[in-house]
Amino acid sequence: CFDTIEKNEGILFRNCLHSLCKPCLLRLIETNTEPIVKCPHDDCTALLEERELRGVVSDLNADQKIIDRLHDVGMRFAESRNKTFHCITPDCTHWWFIEPEHANDIIFCNGCKHWICLACSVIHEGQTCSEYQDIKKLKEANDSTVRQDIEHLELMIKNKEAMYCPGCRVIIQKAAGCDWIQCTQCKIEICWPTQGPRWGPKGRGDTTGGCRCRVYNGKLCVPNCQNCH
Repeated sequence: CFDTIEKNEGILFRNCLHSLCKPCLLRLIETNTEPIVKCPHDDCTALLEERELRGVVSDLNADQKIIDRLHDVGMRFAESRNKTFHCITPDCTHWWFIEPEHANDIIFCNGCKHWICLACSVIHEGQTCSEYQDIKKLKEANDSTVRQDIEHLELMIKNKEAMYCPGCRVIIQKAAGCDWIQCTQCKIEICWPTQGPRWGPKGRGDTTGGCRCRVYNGKLCVPNCQNCH
């Protein structure tokens, strides 16, 4: 900003010995988008220490927005360093420095009160890592089977080998036989060729709705109707 910095009005950065007035540093904190705050002087790559940032925020009685911003910068700075682990519980802000010899430990988080397995990167309280991995593999296999079943049913519905009941939406299949079927769940009568109700909303005999087969001059509901409903 090219201002002359009076005594106690600026800050001298410890890592590079550059100076900056406190209001400019405050604006730097507020607008910084990087996970760490760097010295703003040209060609300087020194990082500002968190205590330097907190000091200027405290001195100038910064509002809560800047304090929250500083906290966020501090968190991202810590997490950007090696050997850090952030709690995996949603909305928990706790994190740790983890040395390599403890990379497979189970740690207790004082924030969310959960035991977290570093080896698996999950919470599996009451289970060993082996038990958790076995259950995970079984679930993945079951999920794969479920996906295959869903894809198979969708193909059957597309090929009109199955349909959703127009009354209760359960899936109905018909291998052979009459075009008239009845849902075992909601008991609605169904016209298989049209994939809809056989009768209107009042039930059997109501020709105001449904497939209306033979209602007008003996016209069938579909050309290939087997005439059995």
